[in-house]
Amino acid sequence: MKRFLKIIVALVLLIIAAIVALVIFVDPNDYKSEIEQQAGKSLNRDLSINGDLGWMFFPTLGIETGQIELKNASGFSQANLAKIDEMSISINMLPLLSGEVVLGKLTLDGLVFNLETNAKGVSNLDNIGPQTANSPAVEEPTVDVANPTETDSAKTEPGKLPELTLAGIEISNTQINIIDKKLGTSTALTVKLIELGEFKLGSDTTLDVVLNVVTDEFVGDLNLHALLNVAPDLANVNLNELTLKGSLEGENVPAGQMDISLISKVFVNLSPVTAEIKELAIDVNGMTLQGDASVALLEKTKVRFELVANEWDLNPLIPAAKEGEAEVAPQEPEAKQAPEVEPDLSVLNTLDVDGKLTIAGFKAKGLKIGETLLKVVVKDGSAKLAPLSVELYEGSMVLNALVSHDGGKNSYQIDKKLTGIQVRPLLTDAADIDLVAGTTNFDLVAKGSGLTVSKIKEGLDGKGSFSITDGALYGVNIAQKIRSVKETLGSSSSDGDVEKKTDFTSLTGAFTINKGVVDNTALNMDAPFIRLMGNGTADIIKELVDYSLSVKLVGTSKGQGSDADLSGLNIPLKVTGSFTDPKFGLDTSGAISAKVNEEKAKLKAKADEKKDELKDKLKSKLKGLF
Repeated sequence: MKRFLKIIVALVLLIIAAIVALVIFVDPNDYKSEIEQQAGKSLNRDLSINGDLGWMFFPTLGIETGQIELKNASGFSQANLAKIDEMSISINMLPLLSGEVVLGKLTLDGLVFNLETNAKGVSNLDNIGPQTANSPAVEEPTVDVANPTETDSAKTEPGKLPELTLAGIEISNTQINIIDKKLGTSTALTVKLIELGEFKLGSDTTLDVVLNVVTDEFVGDLNLHALLNVAPDLANVNLNELTLKGSLEGENVPAGQMDISLISKVFVNLSPVTAEIKELAIDVNGMTLQGDASVALLEKTKVRFELVANEWDLNPLIPAAKEGEAEVAPQEPEAKQAPEVEPDLSVLNTLDVDGKLTIAGFKAKGLKIGETLLKVVVKDGSAKLAPLSVELYEGSMVLNALVSHDGGKNSYQIDKKLTGIQVRPLLTDAADIDLVAGTTNFDLVAKGSGLTVSKIKEGLDGKGSFSITDGALYGVNIAQKIRSVKETLGSSSSDGDVEKKTDFTSLTGAFTINKGVVDNTALNMDAPFIRLMGNGTADIIKELVDYSLSVKLVGTSKGQGSDADLSGLNIPLKVTGSFTDPKFGLDTSGAISAKVNEEKAKLKAKADEKKDELKDKLKSKLKGLF
């Protein structure tokens, strides 16, 4: 035992002597120039160590630096790519004897990192790192396969890493500037603190990050906490108890302020790179999203997710129109509008996505949407909604849609069904259109090529049908117009305060779509005492309607101010104008006048016929007298 203690004391004295000798006889500043040169070659950037290098020998052996600058390449507004005011790192010597690396705390203060893109779109990170094009090939060490040494075996044996322990990391007062001269934007991120507790491979350690964000649009604070665990073989990294809390404020932030909360567990594998996000819970201003997701960077990026959300009230996030400012900004002249660009969907060829999102509902600008189910599948260059189903105004909508890269042609297909939807509140809430009411069923099957707004409008090709029951047509009161004309027998009178509405029991139609024009080939309406039928078109591009219809009277009602029988009368009806302000032209005067004149002609003919009969009878009697 005494012999063992003597050996330990001797080793300690030897280490102390080595440290003293190192500190006395070795000045690290003698190597500054060489360090700068080697670092410059490795990074392809100039490195400057402005402060002195100094030894730390209590309680561990280490080194500390003054200011270090990593210069930018020419052509950028900032002189430095990165700058550090102070940095220190140390190592515990005794554990090295047993093959364990115990590092002291890594401290770093005053880091400034400038990530810049110049006006030509070139980043200051381009070409960073060793330039290998003209570098001599590195000679591989030779190994005697027949007589491998113990050292050779140790070097080639995979998965062997020394035991590594780090007392911790503390990075403070870090400034990250993101400058884009091409886009004219800038963002400043202030990392107040990054702190890592005692770190050892295979064990949990605490990770805390306090971040302040300042941009031209908003400011914010974010706090992150997690338990970090890195596997001994470095094959995977886990973040347990991951929490992120913070808020963003600014004039351009929806609602002026966004409070953010995130809780999750993240498991990352490094070969191949995969990430699993478990027990995800996000809350943004009371709007929540929960579930699981995963990403795998394989030959095609594989994404899987199943998420559930509460009802999202989007109204507070929609910027209110400023006083005196129109809600919709006037469109610029066509010549000044930016040209439409066909989206590049080639990314669909690199994705394999299968996910499901269920949202309890939406509220946005008066529009109220019930439970929404979104099933997304991306495979073989196509993205498919299979389906999107929505509870909507006492009914439902089911949409199956497919968008394909199709070799750059960007084709699409749509199959849409509306069932039992109350159409009037839907149209008024969604588009402020008060045109028709009733319970609606609608079917549409369509396809086309091109995904710019113009190409969709001009190239949409499809067909469908619709039916509306127990409804009303707003903007015209056909019965009142007929009554007004009947009361005057040909001269139209004022409608007074009577609501401009025509009730009907059913309104049905079939249509085709070709080059942006909806051709309503058959339109029929059944209403009390009238039938409406005809056809027309709706120009999607110009947003205009043009219908030629016929109103036929199939009965009369008492108290309408005239005893004239107008059954069977056909009255022309024209519907023209914009989608939002259609005009109704009902030629009741001409039609009823013609009907009345027809009736008068019939009565006159009967009267003349009776008159002729009386004349004949009178003549016959007169002949008998003479």
